[in-house]
Amino acid sequence: MIRSLLVAGVLCAGPPASAPELQDDKEIVTEEQREAVERGHIGVTALAGMAFLAGGHLPGRGEYGPQIEKALDFISRNRSKPFFLYVAHSMPHVPLFVSDKFKGKSKQGLYGDVIMEIDWSVGQILSALRKHRIDRNTLVLFTSDNGPWLSYGNHGGSAGPLREGKGTTWEGGQRVPCIVRWPDRIKAGSRSVHPIAFADALATFAKAAGRGELPEGMAEDSVSFLPVLLHPDRKHPPRPPILHEGKVIRDGAWKLIATRGGRGFDADRKVKYGTELYNLKDDISEKNNLAEKMPEKVKNLQTRMYRILNK
Repeated sequence: MIRSLLVAGVLCAGPPASAPELQDDKEIVTEEQREAVERGHIGVTALAGMAFLAGGHLPGRGEYGPQIEKALDFISRNRSKPFFLYVAHSMPHVPLFVSDKFKGKSKQGLYGDVIMEIDWSVGQILSALRKHRIDRNTLVLFTSDNGPWLSYGNHGGSAGPLREGKGTTWEGGQRVPCIVRWPDRIKAGSRSVHPIAFADALATFAKAAGRGELPEGMAEDSVSFLPVLLHPDRKHPPRPPILHEGKVIRDGAWKLIATRGGRGFDADRKVKYGTELYNLKDDISEKNNLAEKMPEKVKNLQTRMYRILNK
């Protein structure tokens, strides 16, 4: 059974925090920051919101900045019992912020500096786990919620061989890295290409914590990938299809994009796109649209998507 759970490095892009939510962190959230969040100008939680405006660091808050200081303090106070810690780094979201300690240090521009600081901050958390001798049985998951925001050039990162980025249904917008550390249970250096969705984290964490299956009706789209983490070298049953806004379906290696509207933040909204079908096993860059060549496959995936949405 897992002892503790730690999710780090996830860009928080949820709805604006409400005033009551902000009260808990009032000692490190300025009035200006509170008003910006309440106006909806910054769609992040209070803890991430203050880092968004201050680059993760506020004057007089010590060496680490408030986010990491709070994380380290939380770990210290809960080291003798199971805990769940979620650390949401909003620093890589535009407008970018980085502390003076890392400014200009990466030699990869401002975005590189930001990533360097995030890497350092995760290192501080891992060091704290080791310090308290709870690192081996603490599951740490590091990931992101979407691909790079290419509209901002070198301020948005790179998707490598993947097509496009944030705001699109192509792989550059949907497929992100996921790094998991759990020394007592997961072999270092192991890899898996098994498709998962971030919604699967809930069912996975519940299983890892020994809680078994989720109650009926809770997080119905969440599928545990714990067996994949523990045995990445084995063959596992395929994950049920992953849907996106009822217009895109990922089923194994196959992906169908049925939306005809604009693709991405900078796309021409007047352009109507056709149906797209890709075999991601052979075409990770989504260059070869198979929709016209394989109409039956298109129909099959459309039918499957319709049944899932209407069951």
